[in-house]
Order: sequence, then structure tokens, then C-alpha cells
Amino acid sequence: MKHKWSPEQIAKGPLRVGVSFKTIYNWVNHKRIKGLDYWALRDKGKRQRYHKRALSWSERKSLYLKKEDQKRATHQYSIEFRPSVIENRNRFGHWELDDVESRQSSHLLLTFVERFSRYAVSMVIKDKSAYTVSKAISDFCEKYKGCVDSVTCDRGSEFIALQTRQMLDQHGVKYYYAHAYSPYERGSNENFNKLLREYYPKKTDFAHISQSELDKVVMSINTRPMRTHRYRSRLQAFRRHCQYRRVAFDQRFLNPA
Repeated sequence: MKHKWSPEQIAKGPLRVGVSFKTIYNWVNHKRIKGLDYWALRDKGKRQRYHKRALSWSERKSLYLKKEDQKRATHQYSIEFRPSVIENRNRFGHWELDDVESRQSSHLLLTFVERFSRYAVSMVIKDKSAYTVSKAISDFCEKYKGCVDSVTCDRGSEFIALQTRQMLDQHGVKYYYAHAYSPYERGSNENFNKLLREYYPKKTDFAHISQSELDKVVMSINTRPMRTHRYRSRLQAFRRHCQYRRVAFDQRFLNPA
């Protein structure tokens, strides 16, 4: 520390301490070295974000999916194989998924729209990596358990990633990929994203948007009357169909107003 050596220099340099630099980072991250944490390192914790958590094989693979594997996945789970009852909006529990990005930062909004009721959900996430997106999708599936049968999304690498698909499989959710350059195949989601843009124009930095603030905006959209529902709101339609499914309309569904 006195000479400002990095863990890599300590491990691989002339000292030959007998441990790898990753081990040293792990000791620092878990505060196993008395009086030392990652903020004391020369990089001030920048490397800590990488070494903080060892990725599993499936997670590493999901970040580096080959082009041919992506094509195979989008063909195998193409929207062409989506049942007509989903296409015609005749059944509740089928969602569209997309993200709203910002050029100002890596933060973005993940948006879900239920095709039958048009009920919408949105989350602020810190980046569009497979790990972050799959974790957010898992949280969504857990919160709306019993109301999510399928998800239709575009061909973004974060949605095609093996880790994301495995997460959906774990929750028993089927998934379909729309054709390239075909936003109309996810029309409900595109329309909702357009409504969100009225609150958050393209130059908005989502890093400065809190989840509670976003919840209020989404709730204001969900409680608007819609001609599609004979001027009832998305929220009313969603609640009604939860009751039809005998799924208790949990107060967690009501984002804080």
C-alpha cells in the first residue's frame, strides 16, 4: 500500500506471495484484510465491480453468445411459433418486453406491457448486461407470479442471452422473438414507451430517475381511462383478470403513488 502496488503487481511481481491477484481482490472485497477495503486501492474500487462476484459458466457464456447461436435462438423461438390466442389478444398473461435507453448514461428503463389489459410495469436498471436484465426479469416474474405465461421481445443481445433465457425457463415463462425491424409486432410496448417519453425525453439521464418516481409515472398511465376497455383503466382491467385467474391482487402490484 505504501508503494501503491496493485493486487496484480503483488501477486505476479517479484514478491511471489503464492496467491492469485483474484484471491487478493476477494480478500479485500470481503474485508478479510484488517483496515483495508477496495476504496484504499489505487483504482478506488473500479476493478472491484468486476472482481466483486465470480460469474458462473452459464453467465460468462451468456455475455459472449456467438452470432450463429443468436440466429439459432431467434429462429427456434421466433414469433412465428407464437399461438394465435396470444396474437389475437384473446388470453390474459402474455407480455411484451422492451427497454428505453438513454445516451446520457448506461442506465435504462425495462418495460413490460400485458397484451390483453395493456397494464404496464417499468424498472430502472443500471445497464443492459445479461446479468442485470435477467435479474430484473426474474424479479418481475416473481412479483407477478401466476400472471406471466409468455414474453415477446425484440432481438436485443440482452434478451437472446443464454442467461436470460434460462431465467425465463426457471419461471416457466415461454418467450418469443419478434422479427428484426418490426416494432409493430410489439405494438402495445411501443405505444407505452411513447407515453413514457412524454415524461422522459430522449436526453433524459435515467441515472437520476429513482424507482419510486418512475412508479408514480407508470401508475398515472395505468390509471388513465382507455377506449379499448370502455373507458376503464389498464389497472382495472388487469385487476379483473387477476380475479378471473384466482390470483390475489396483491398490494405489491400497486406501485406507490
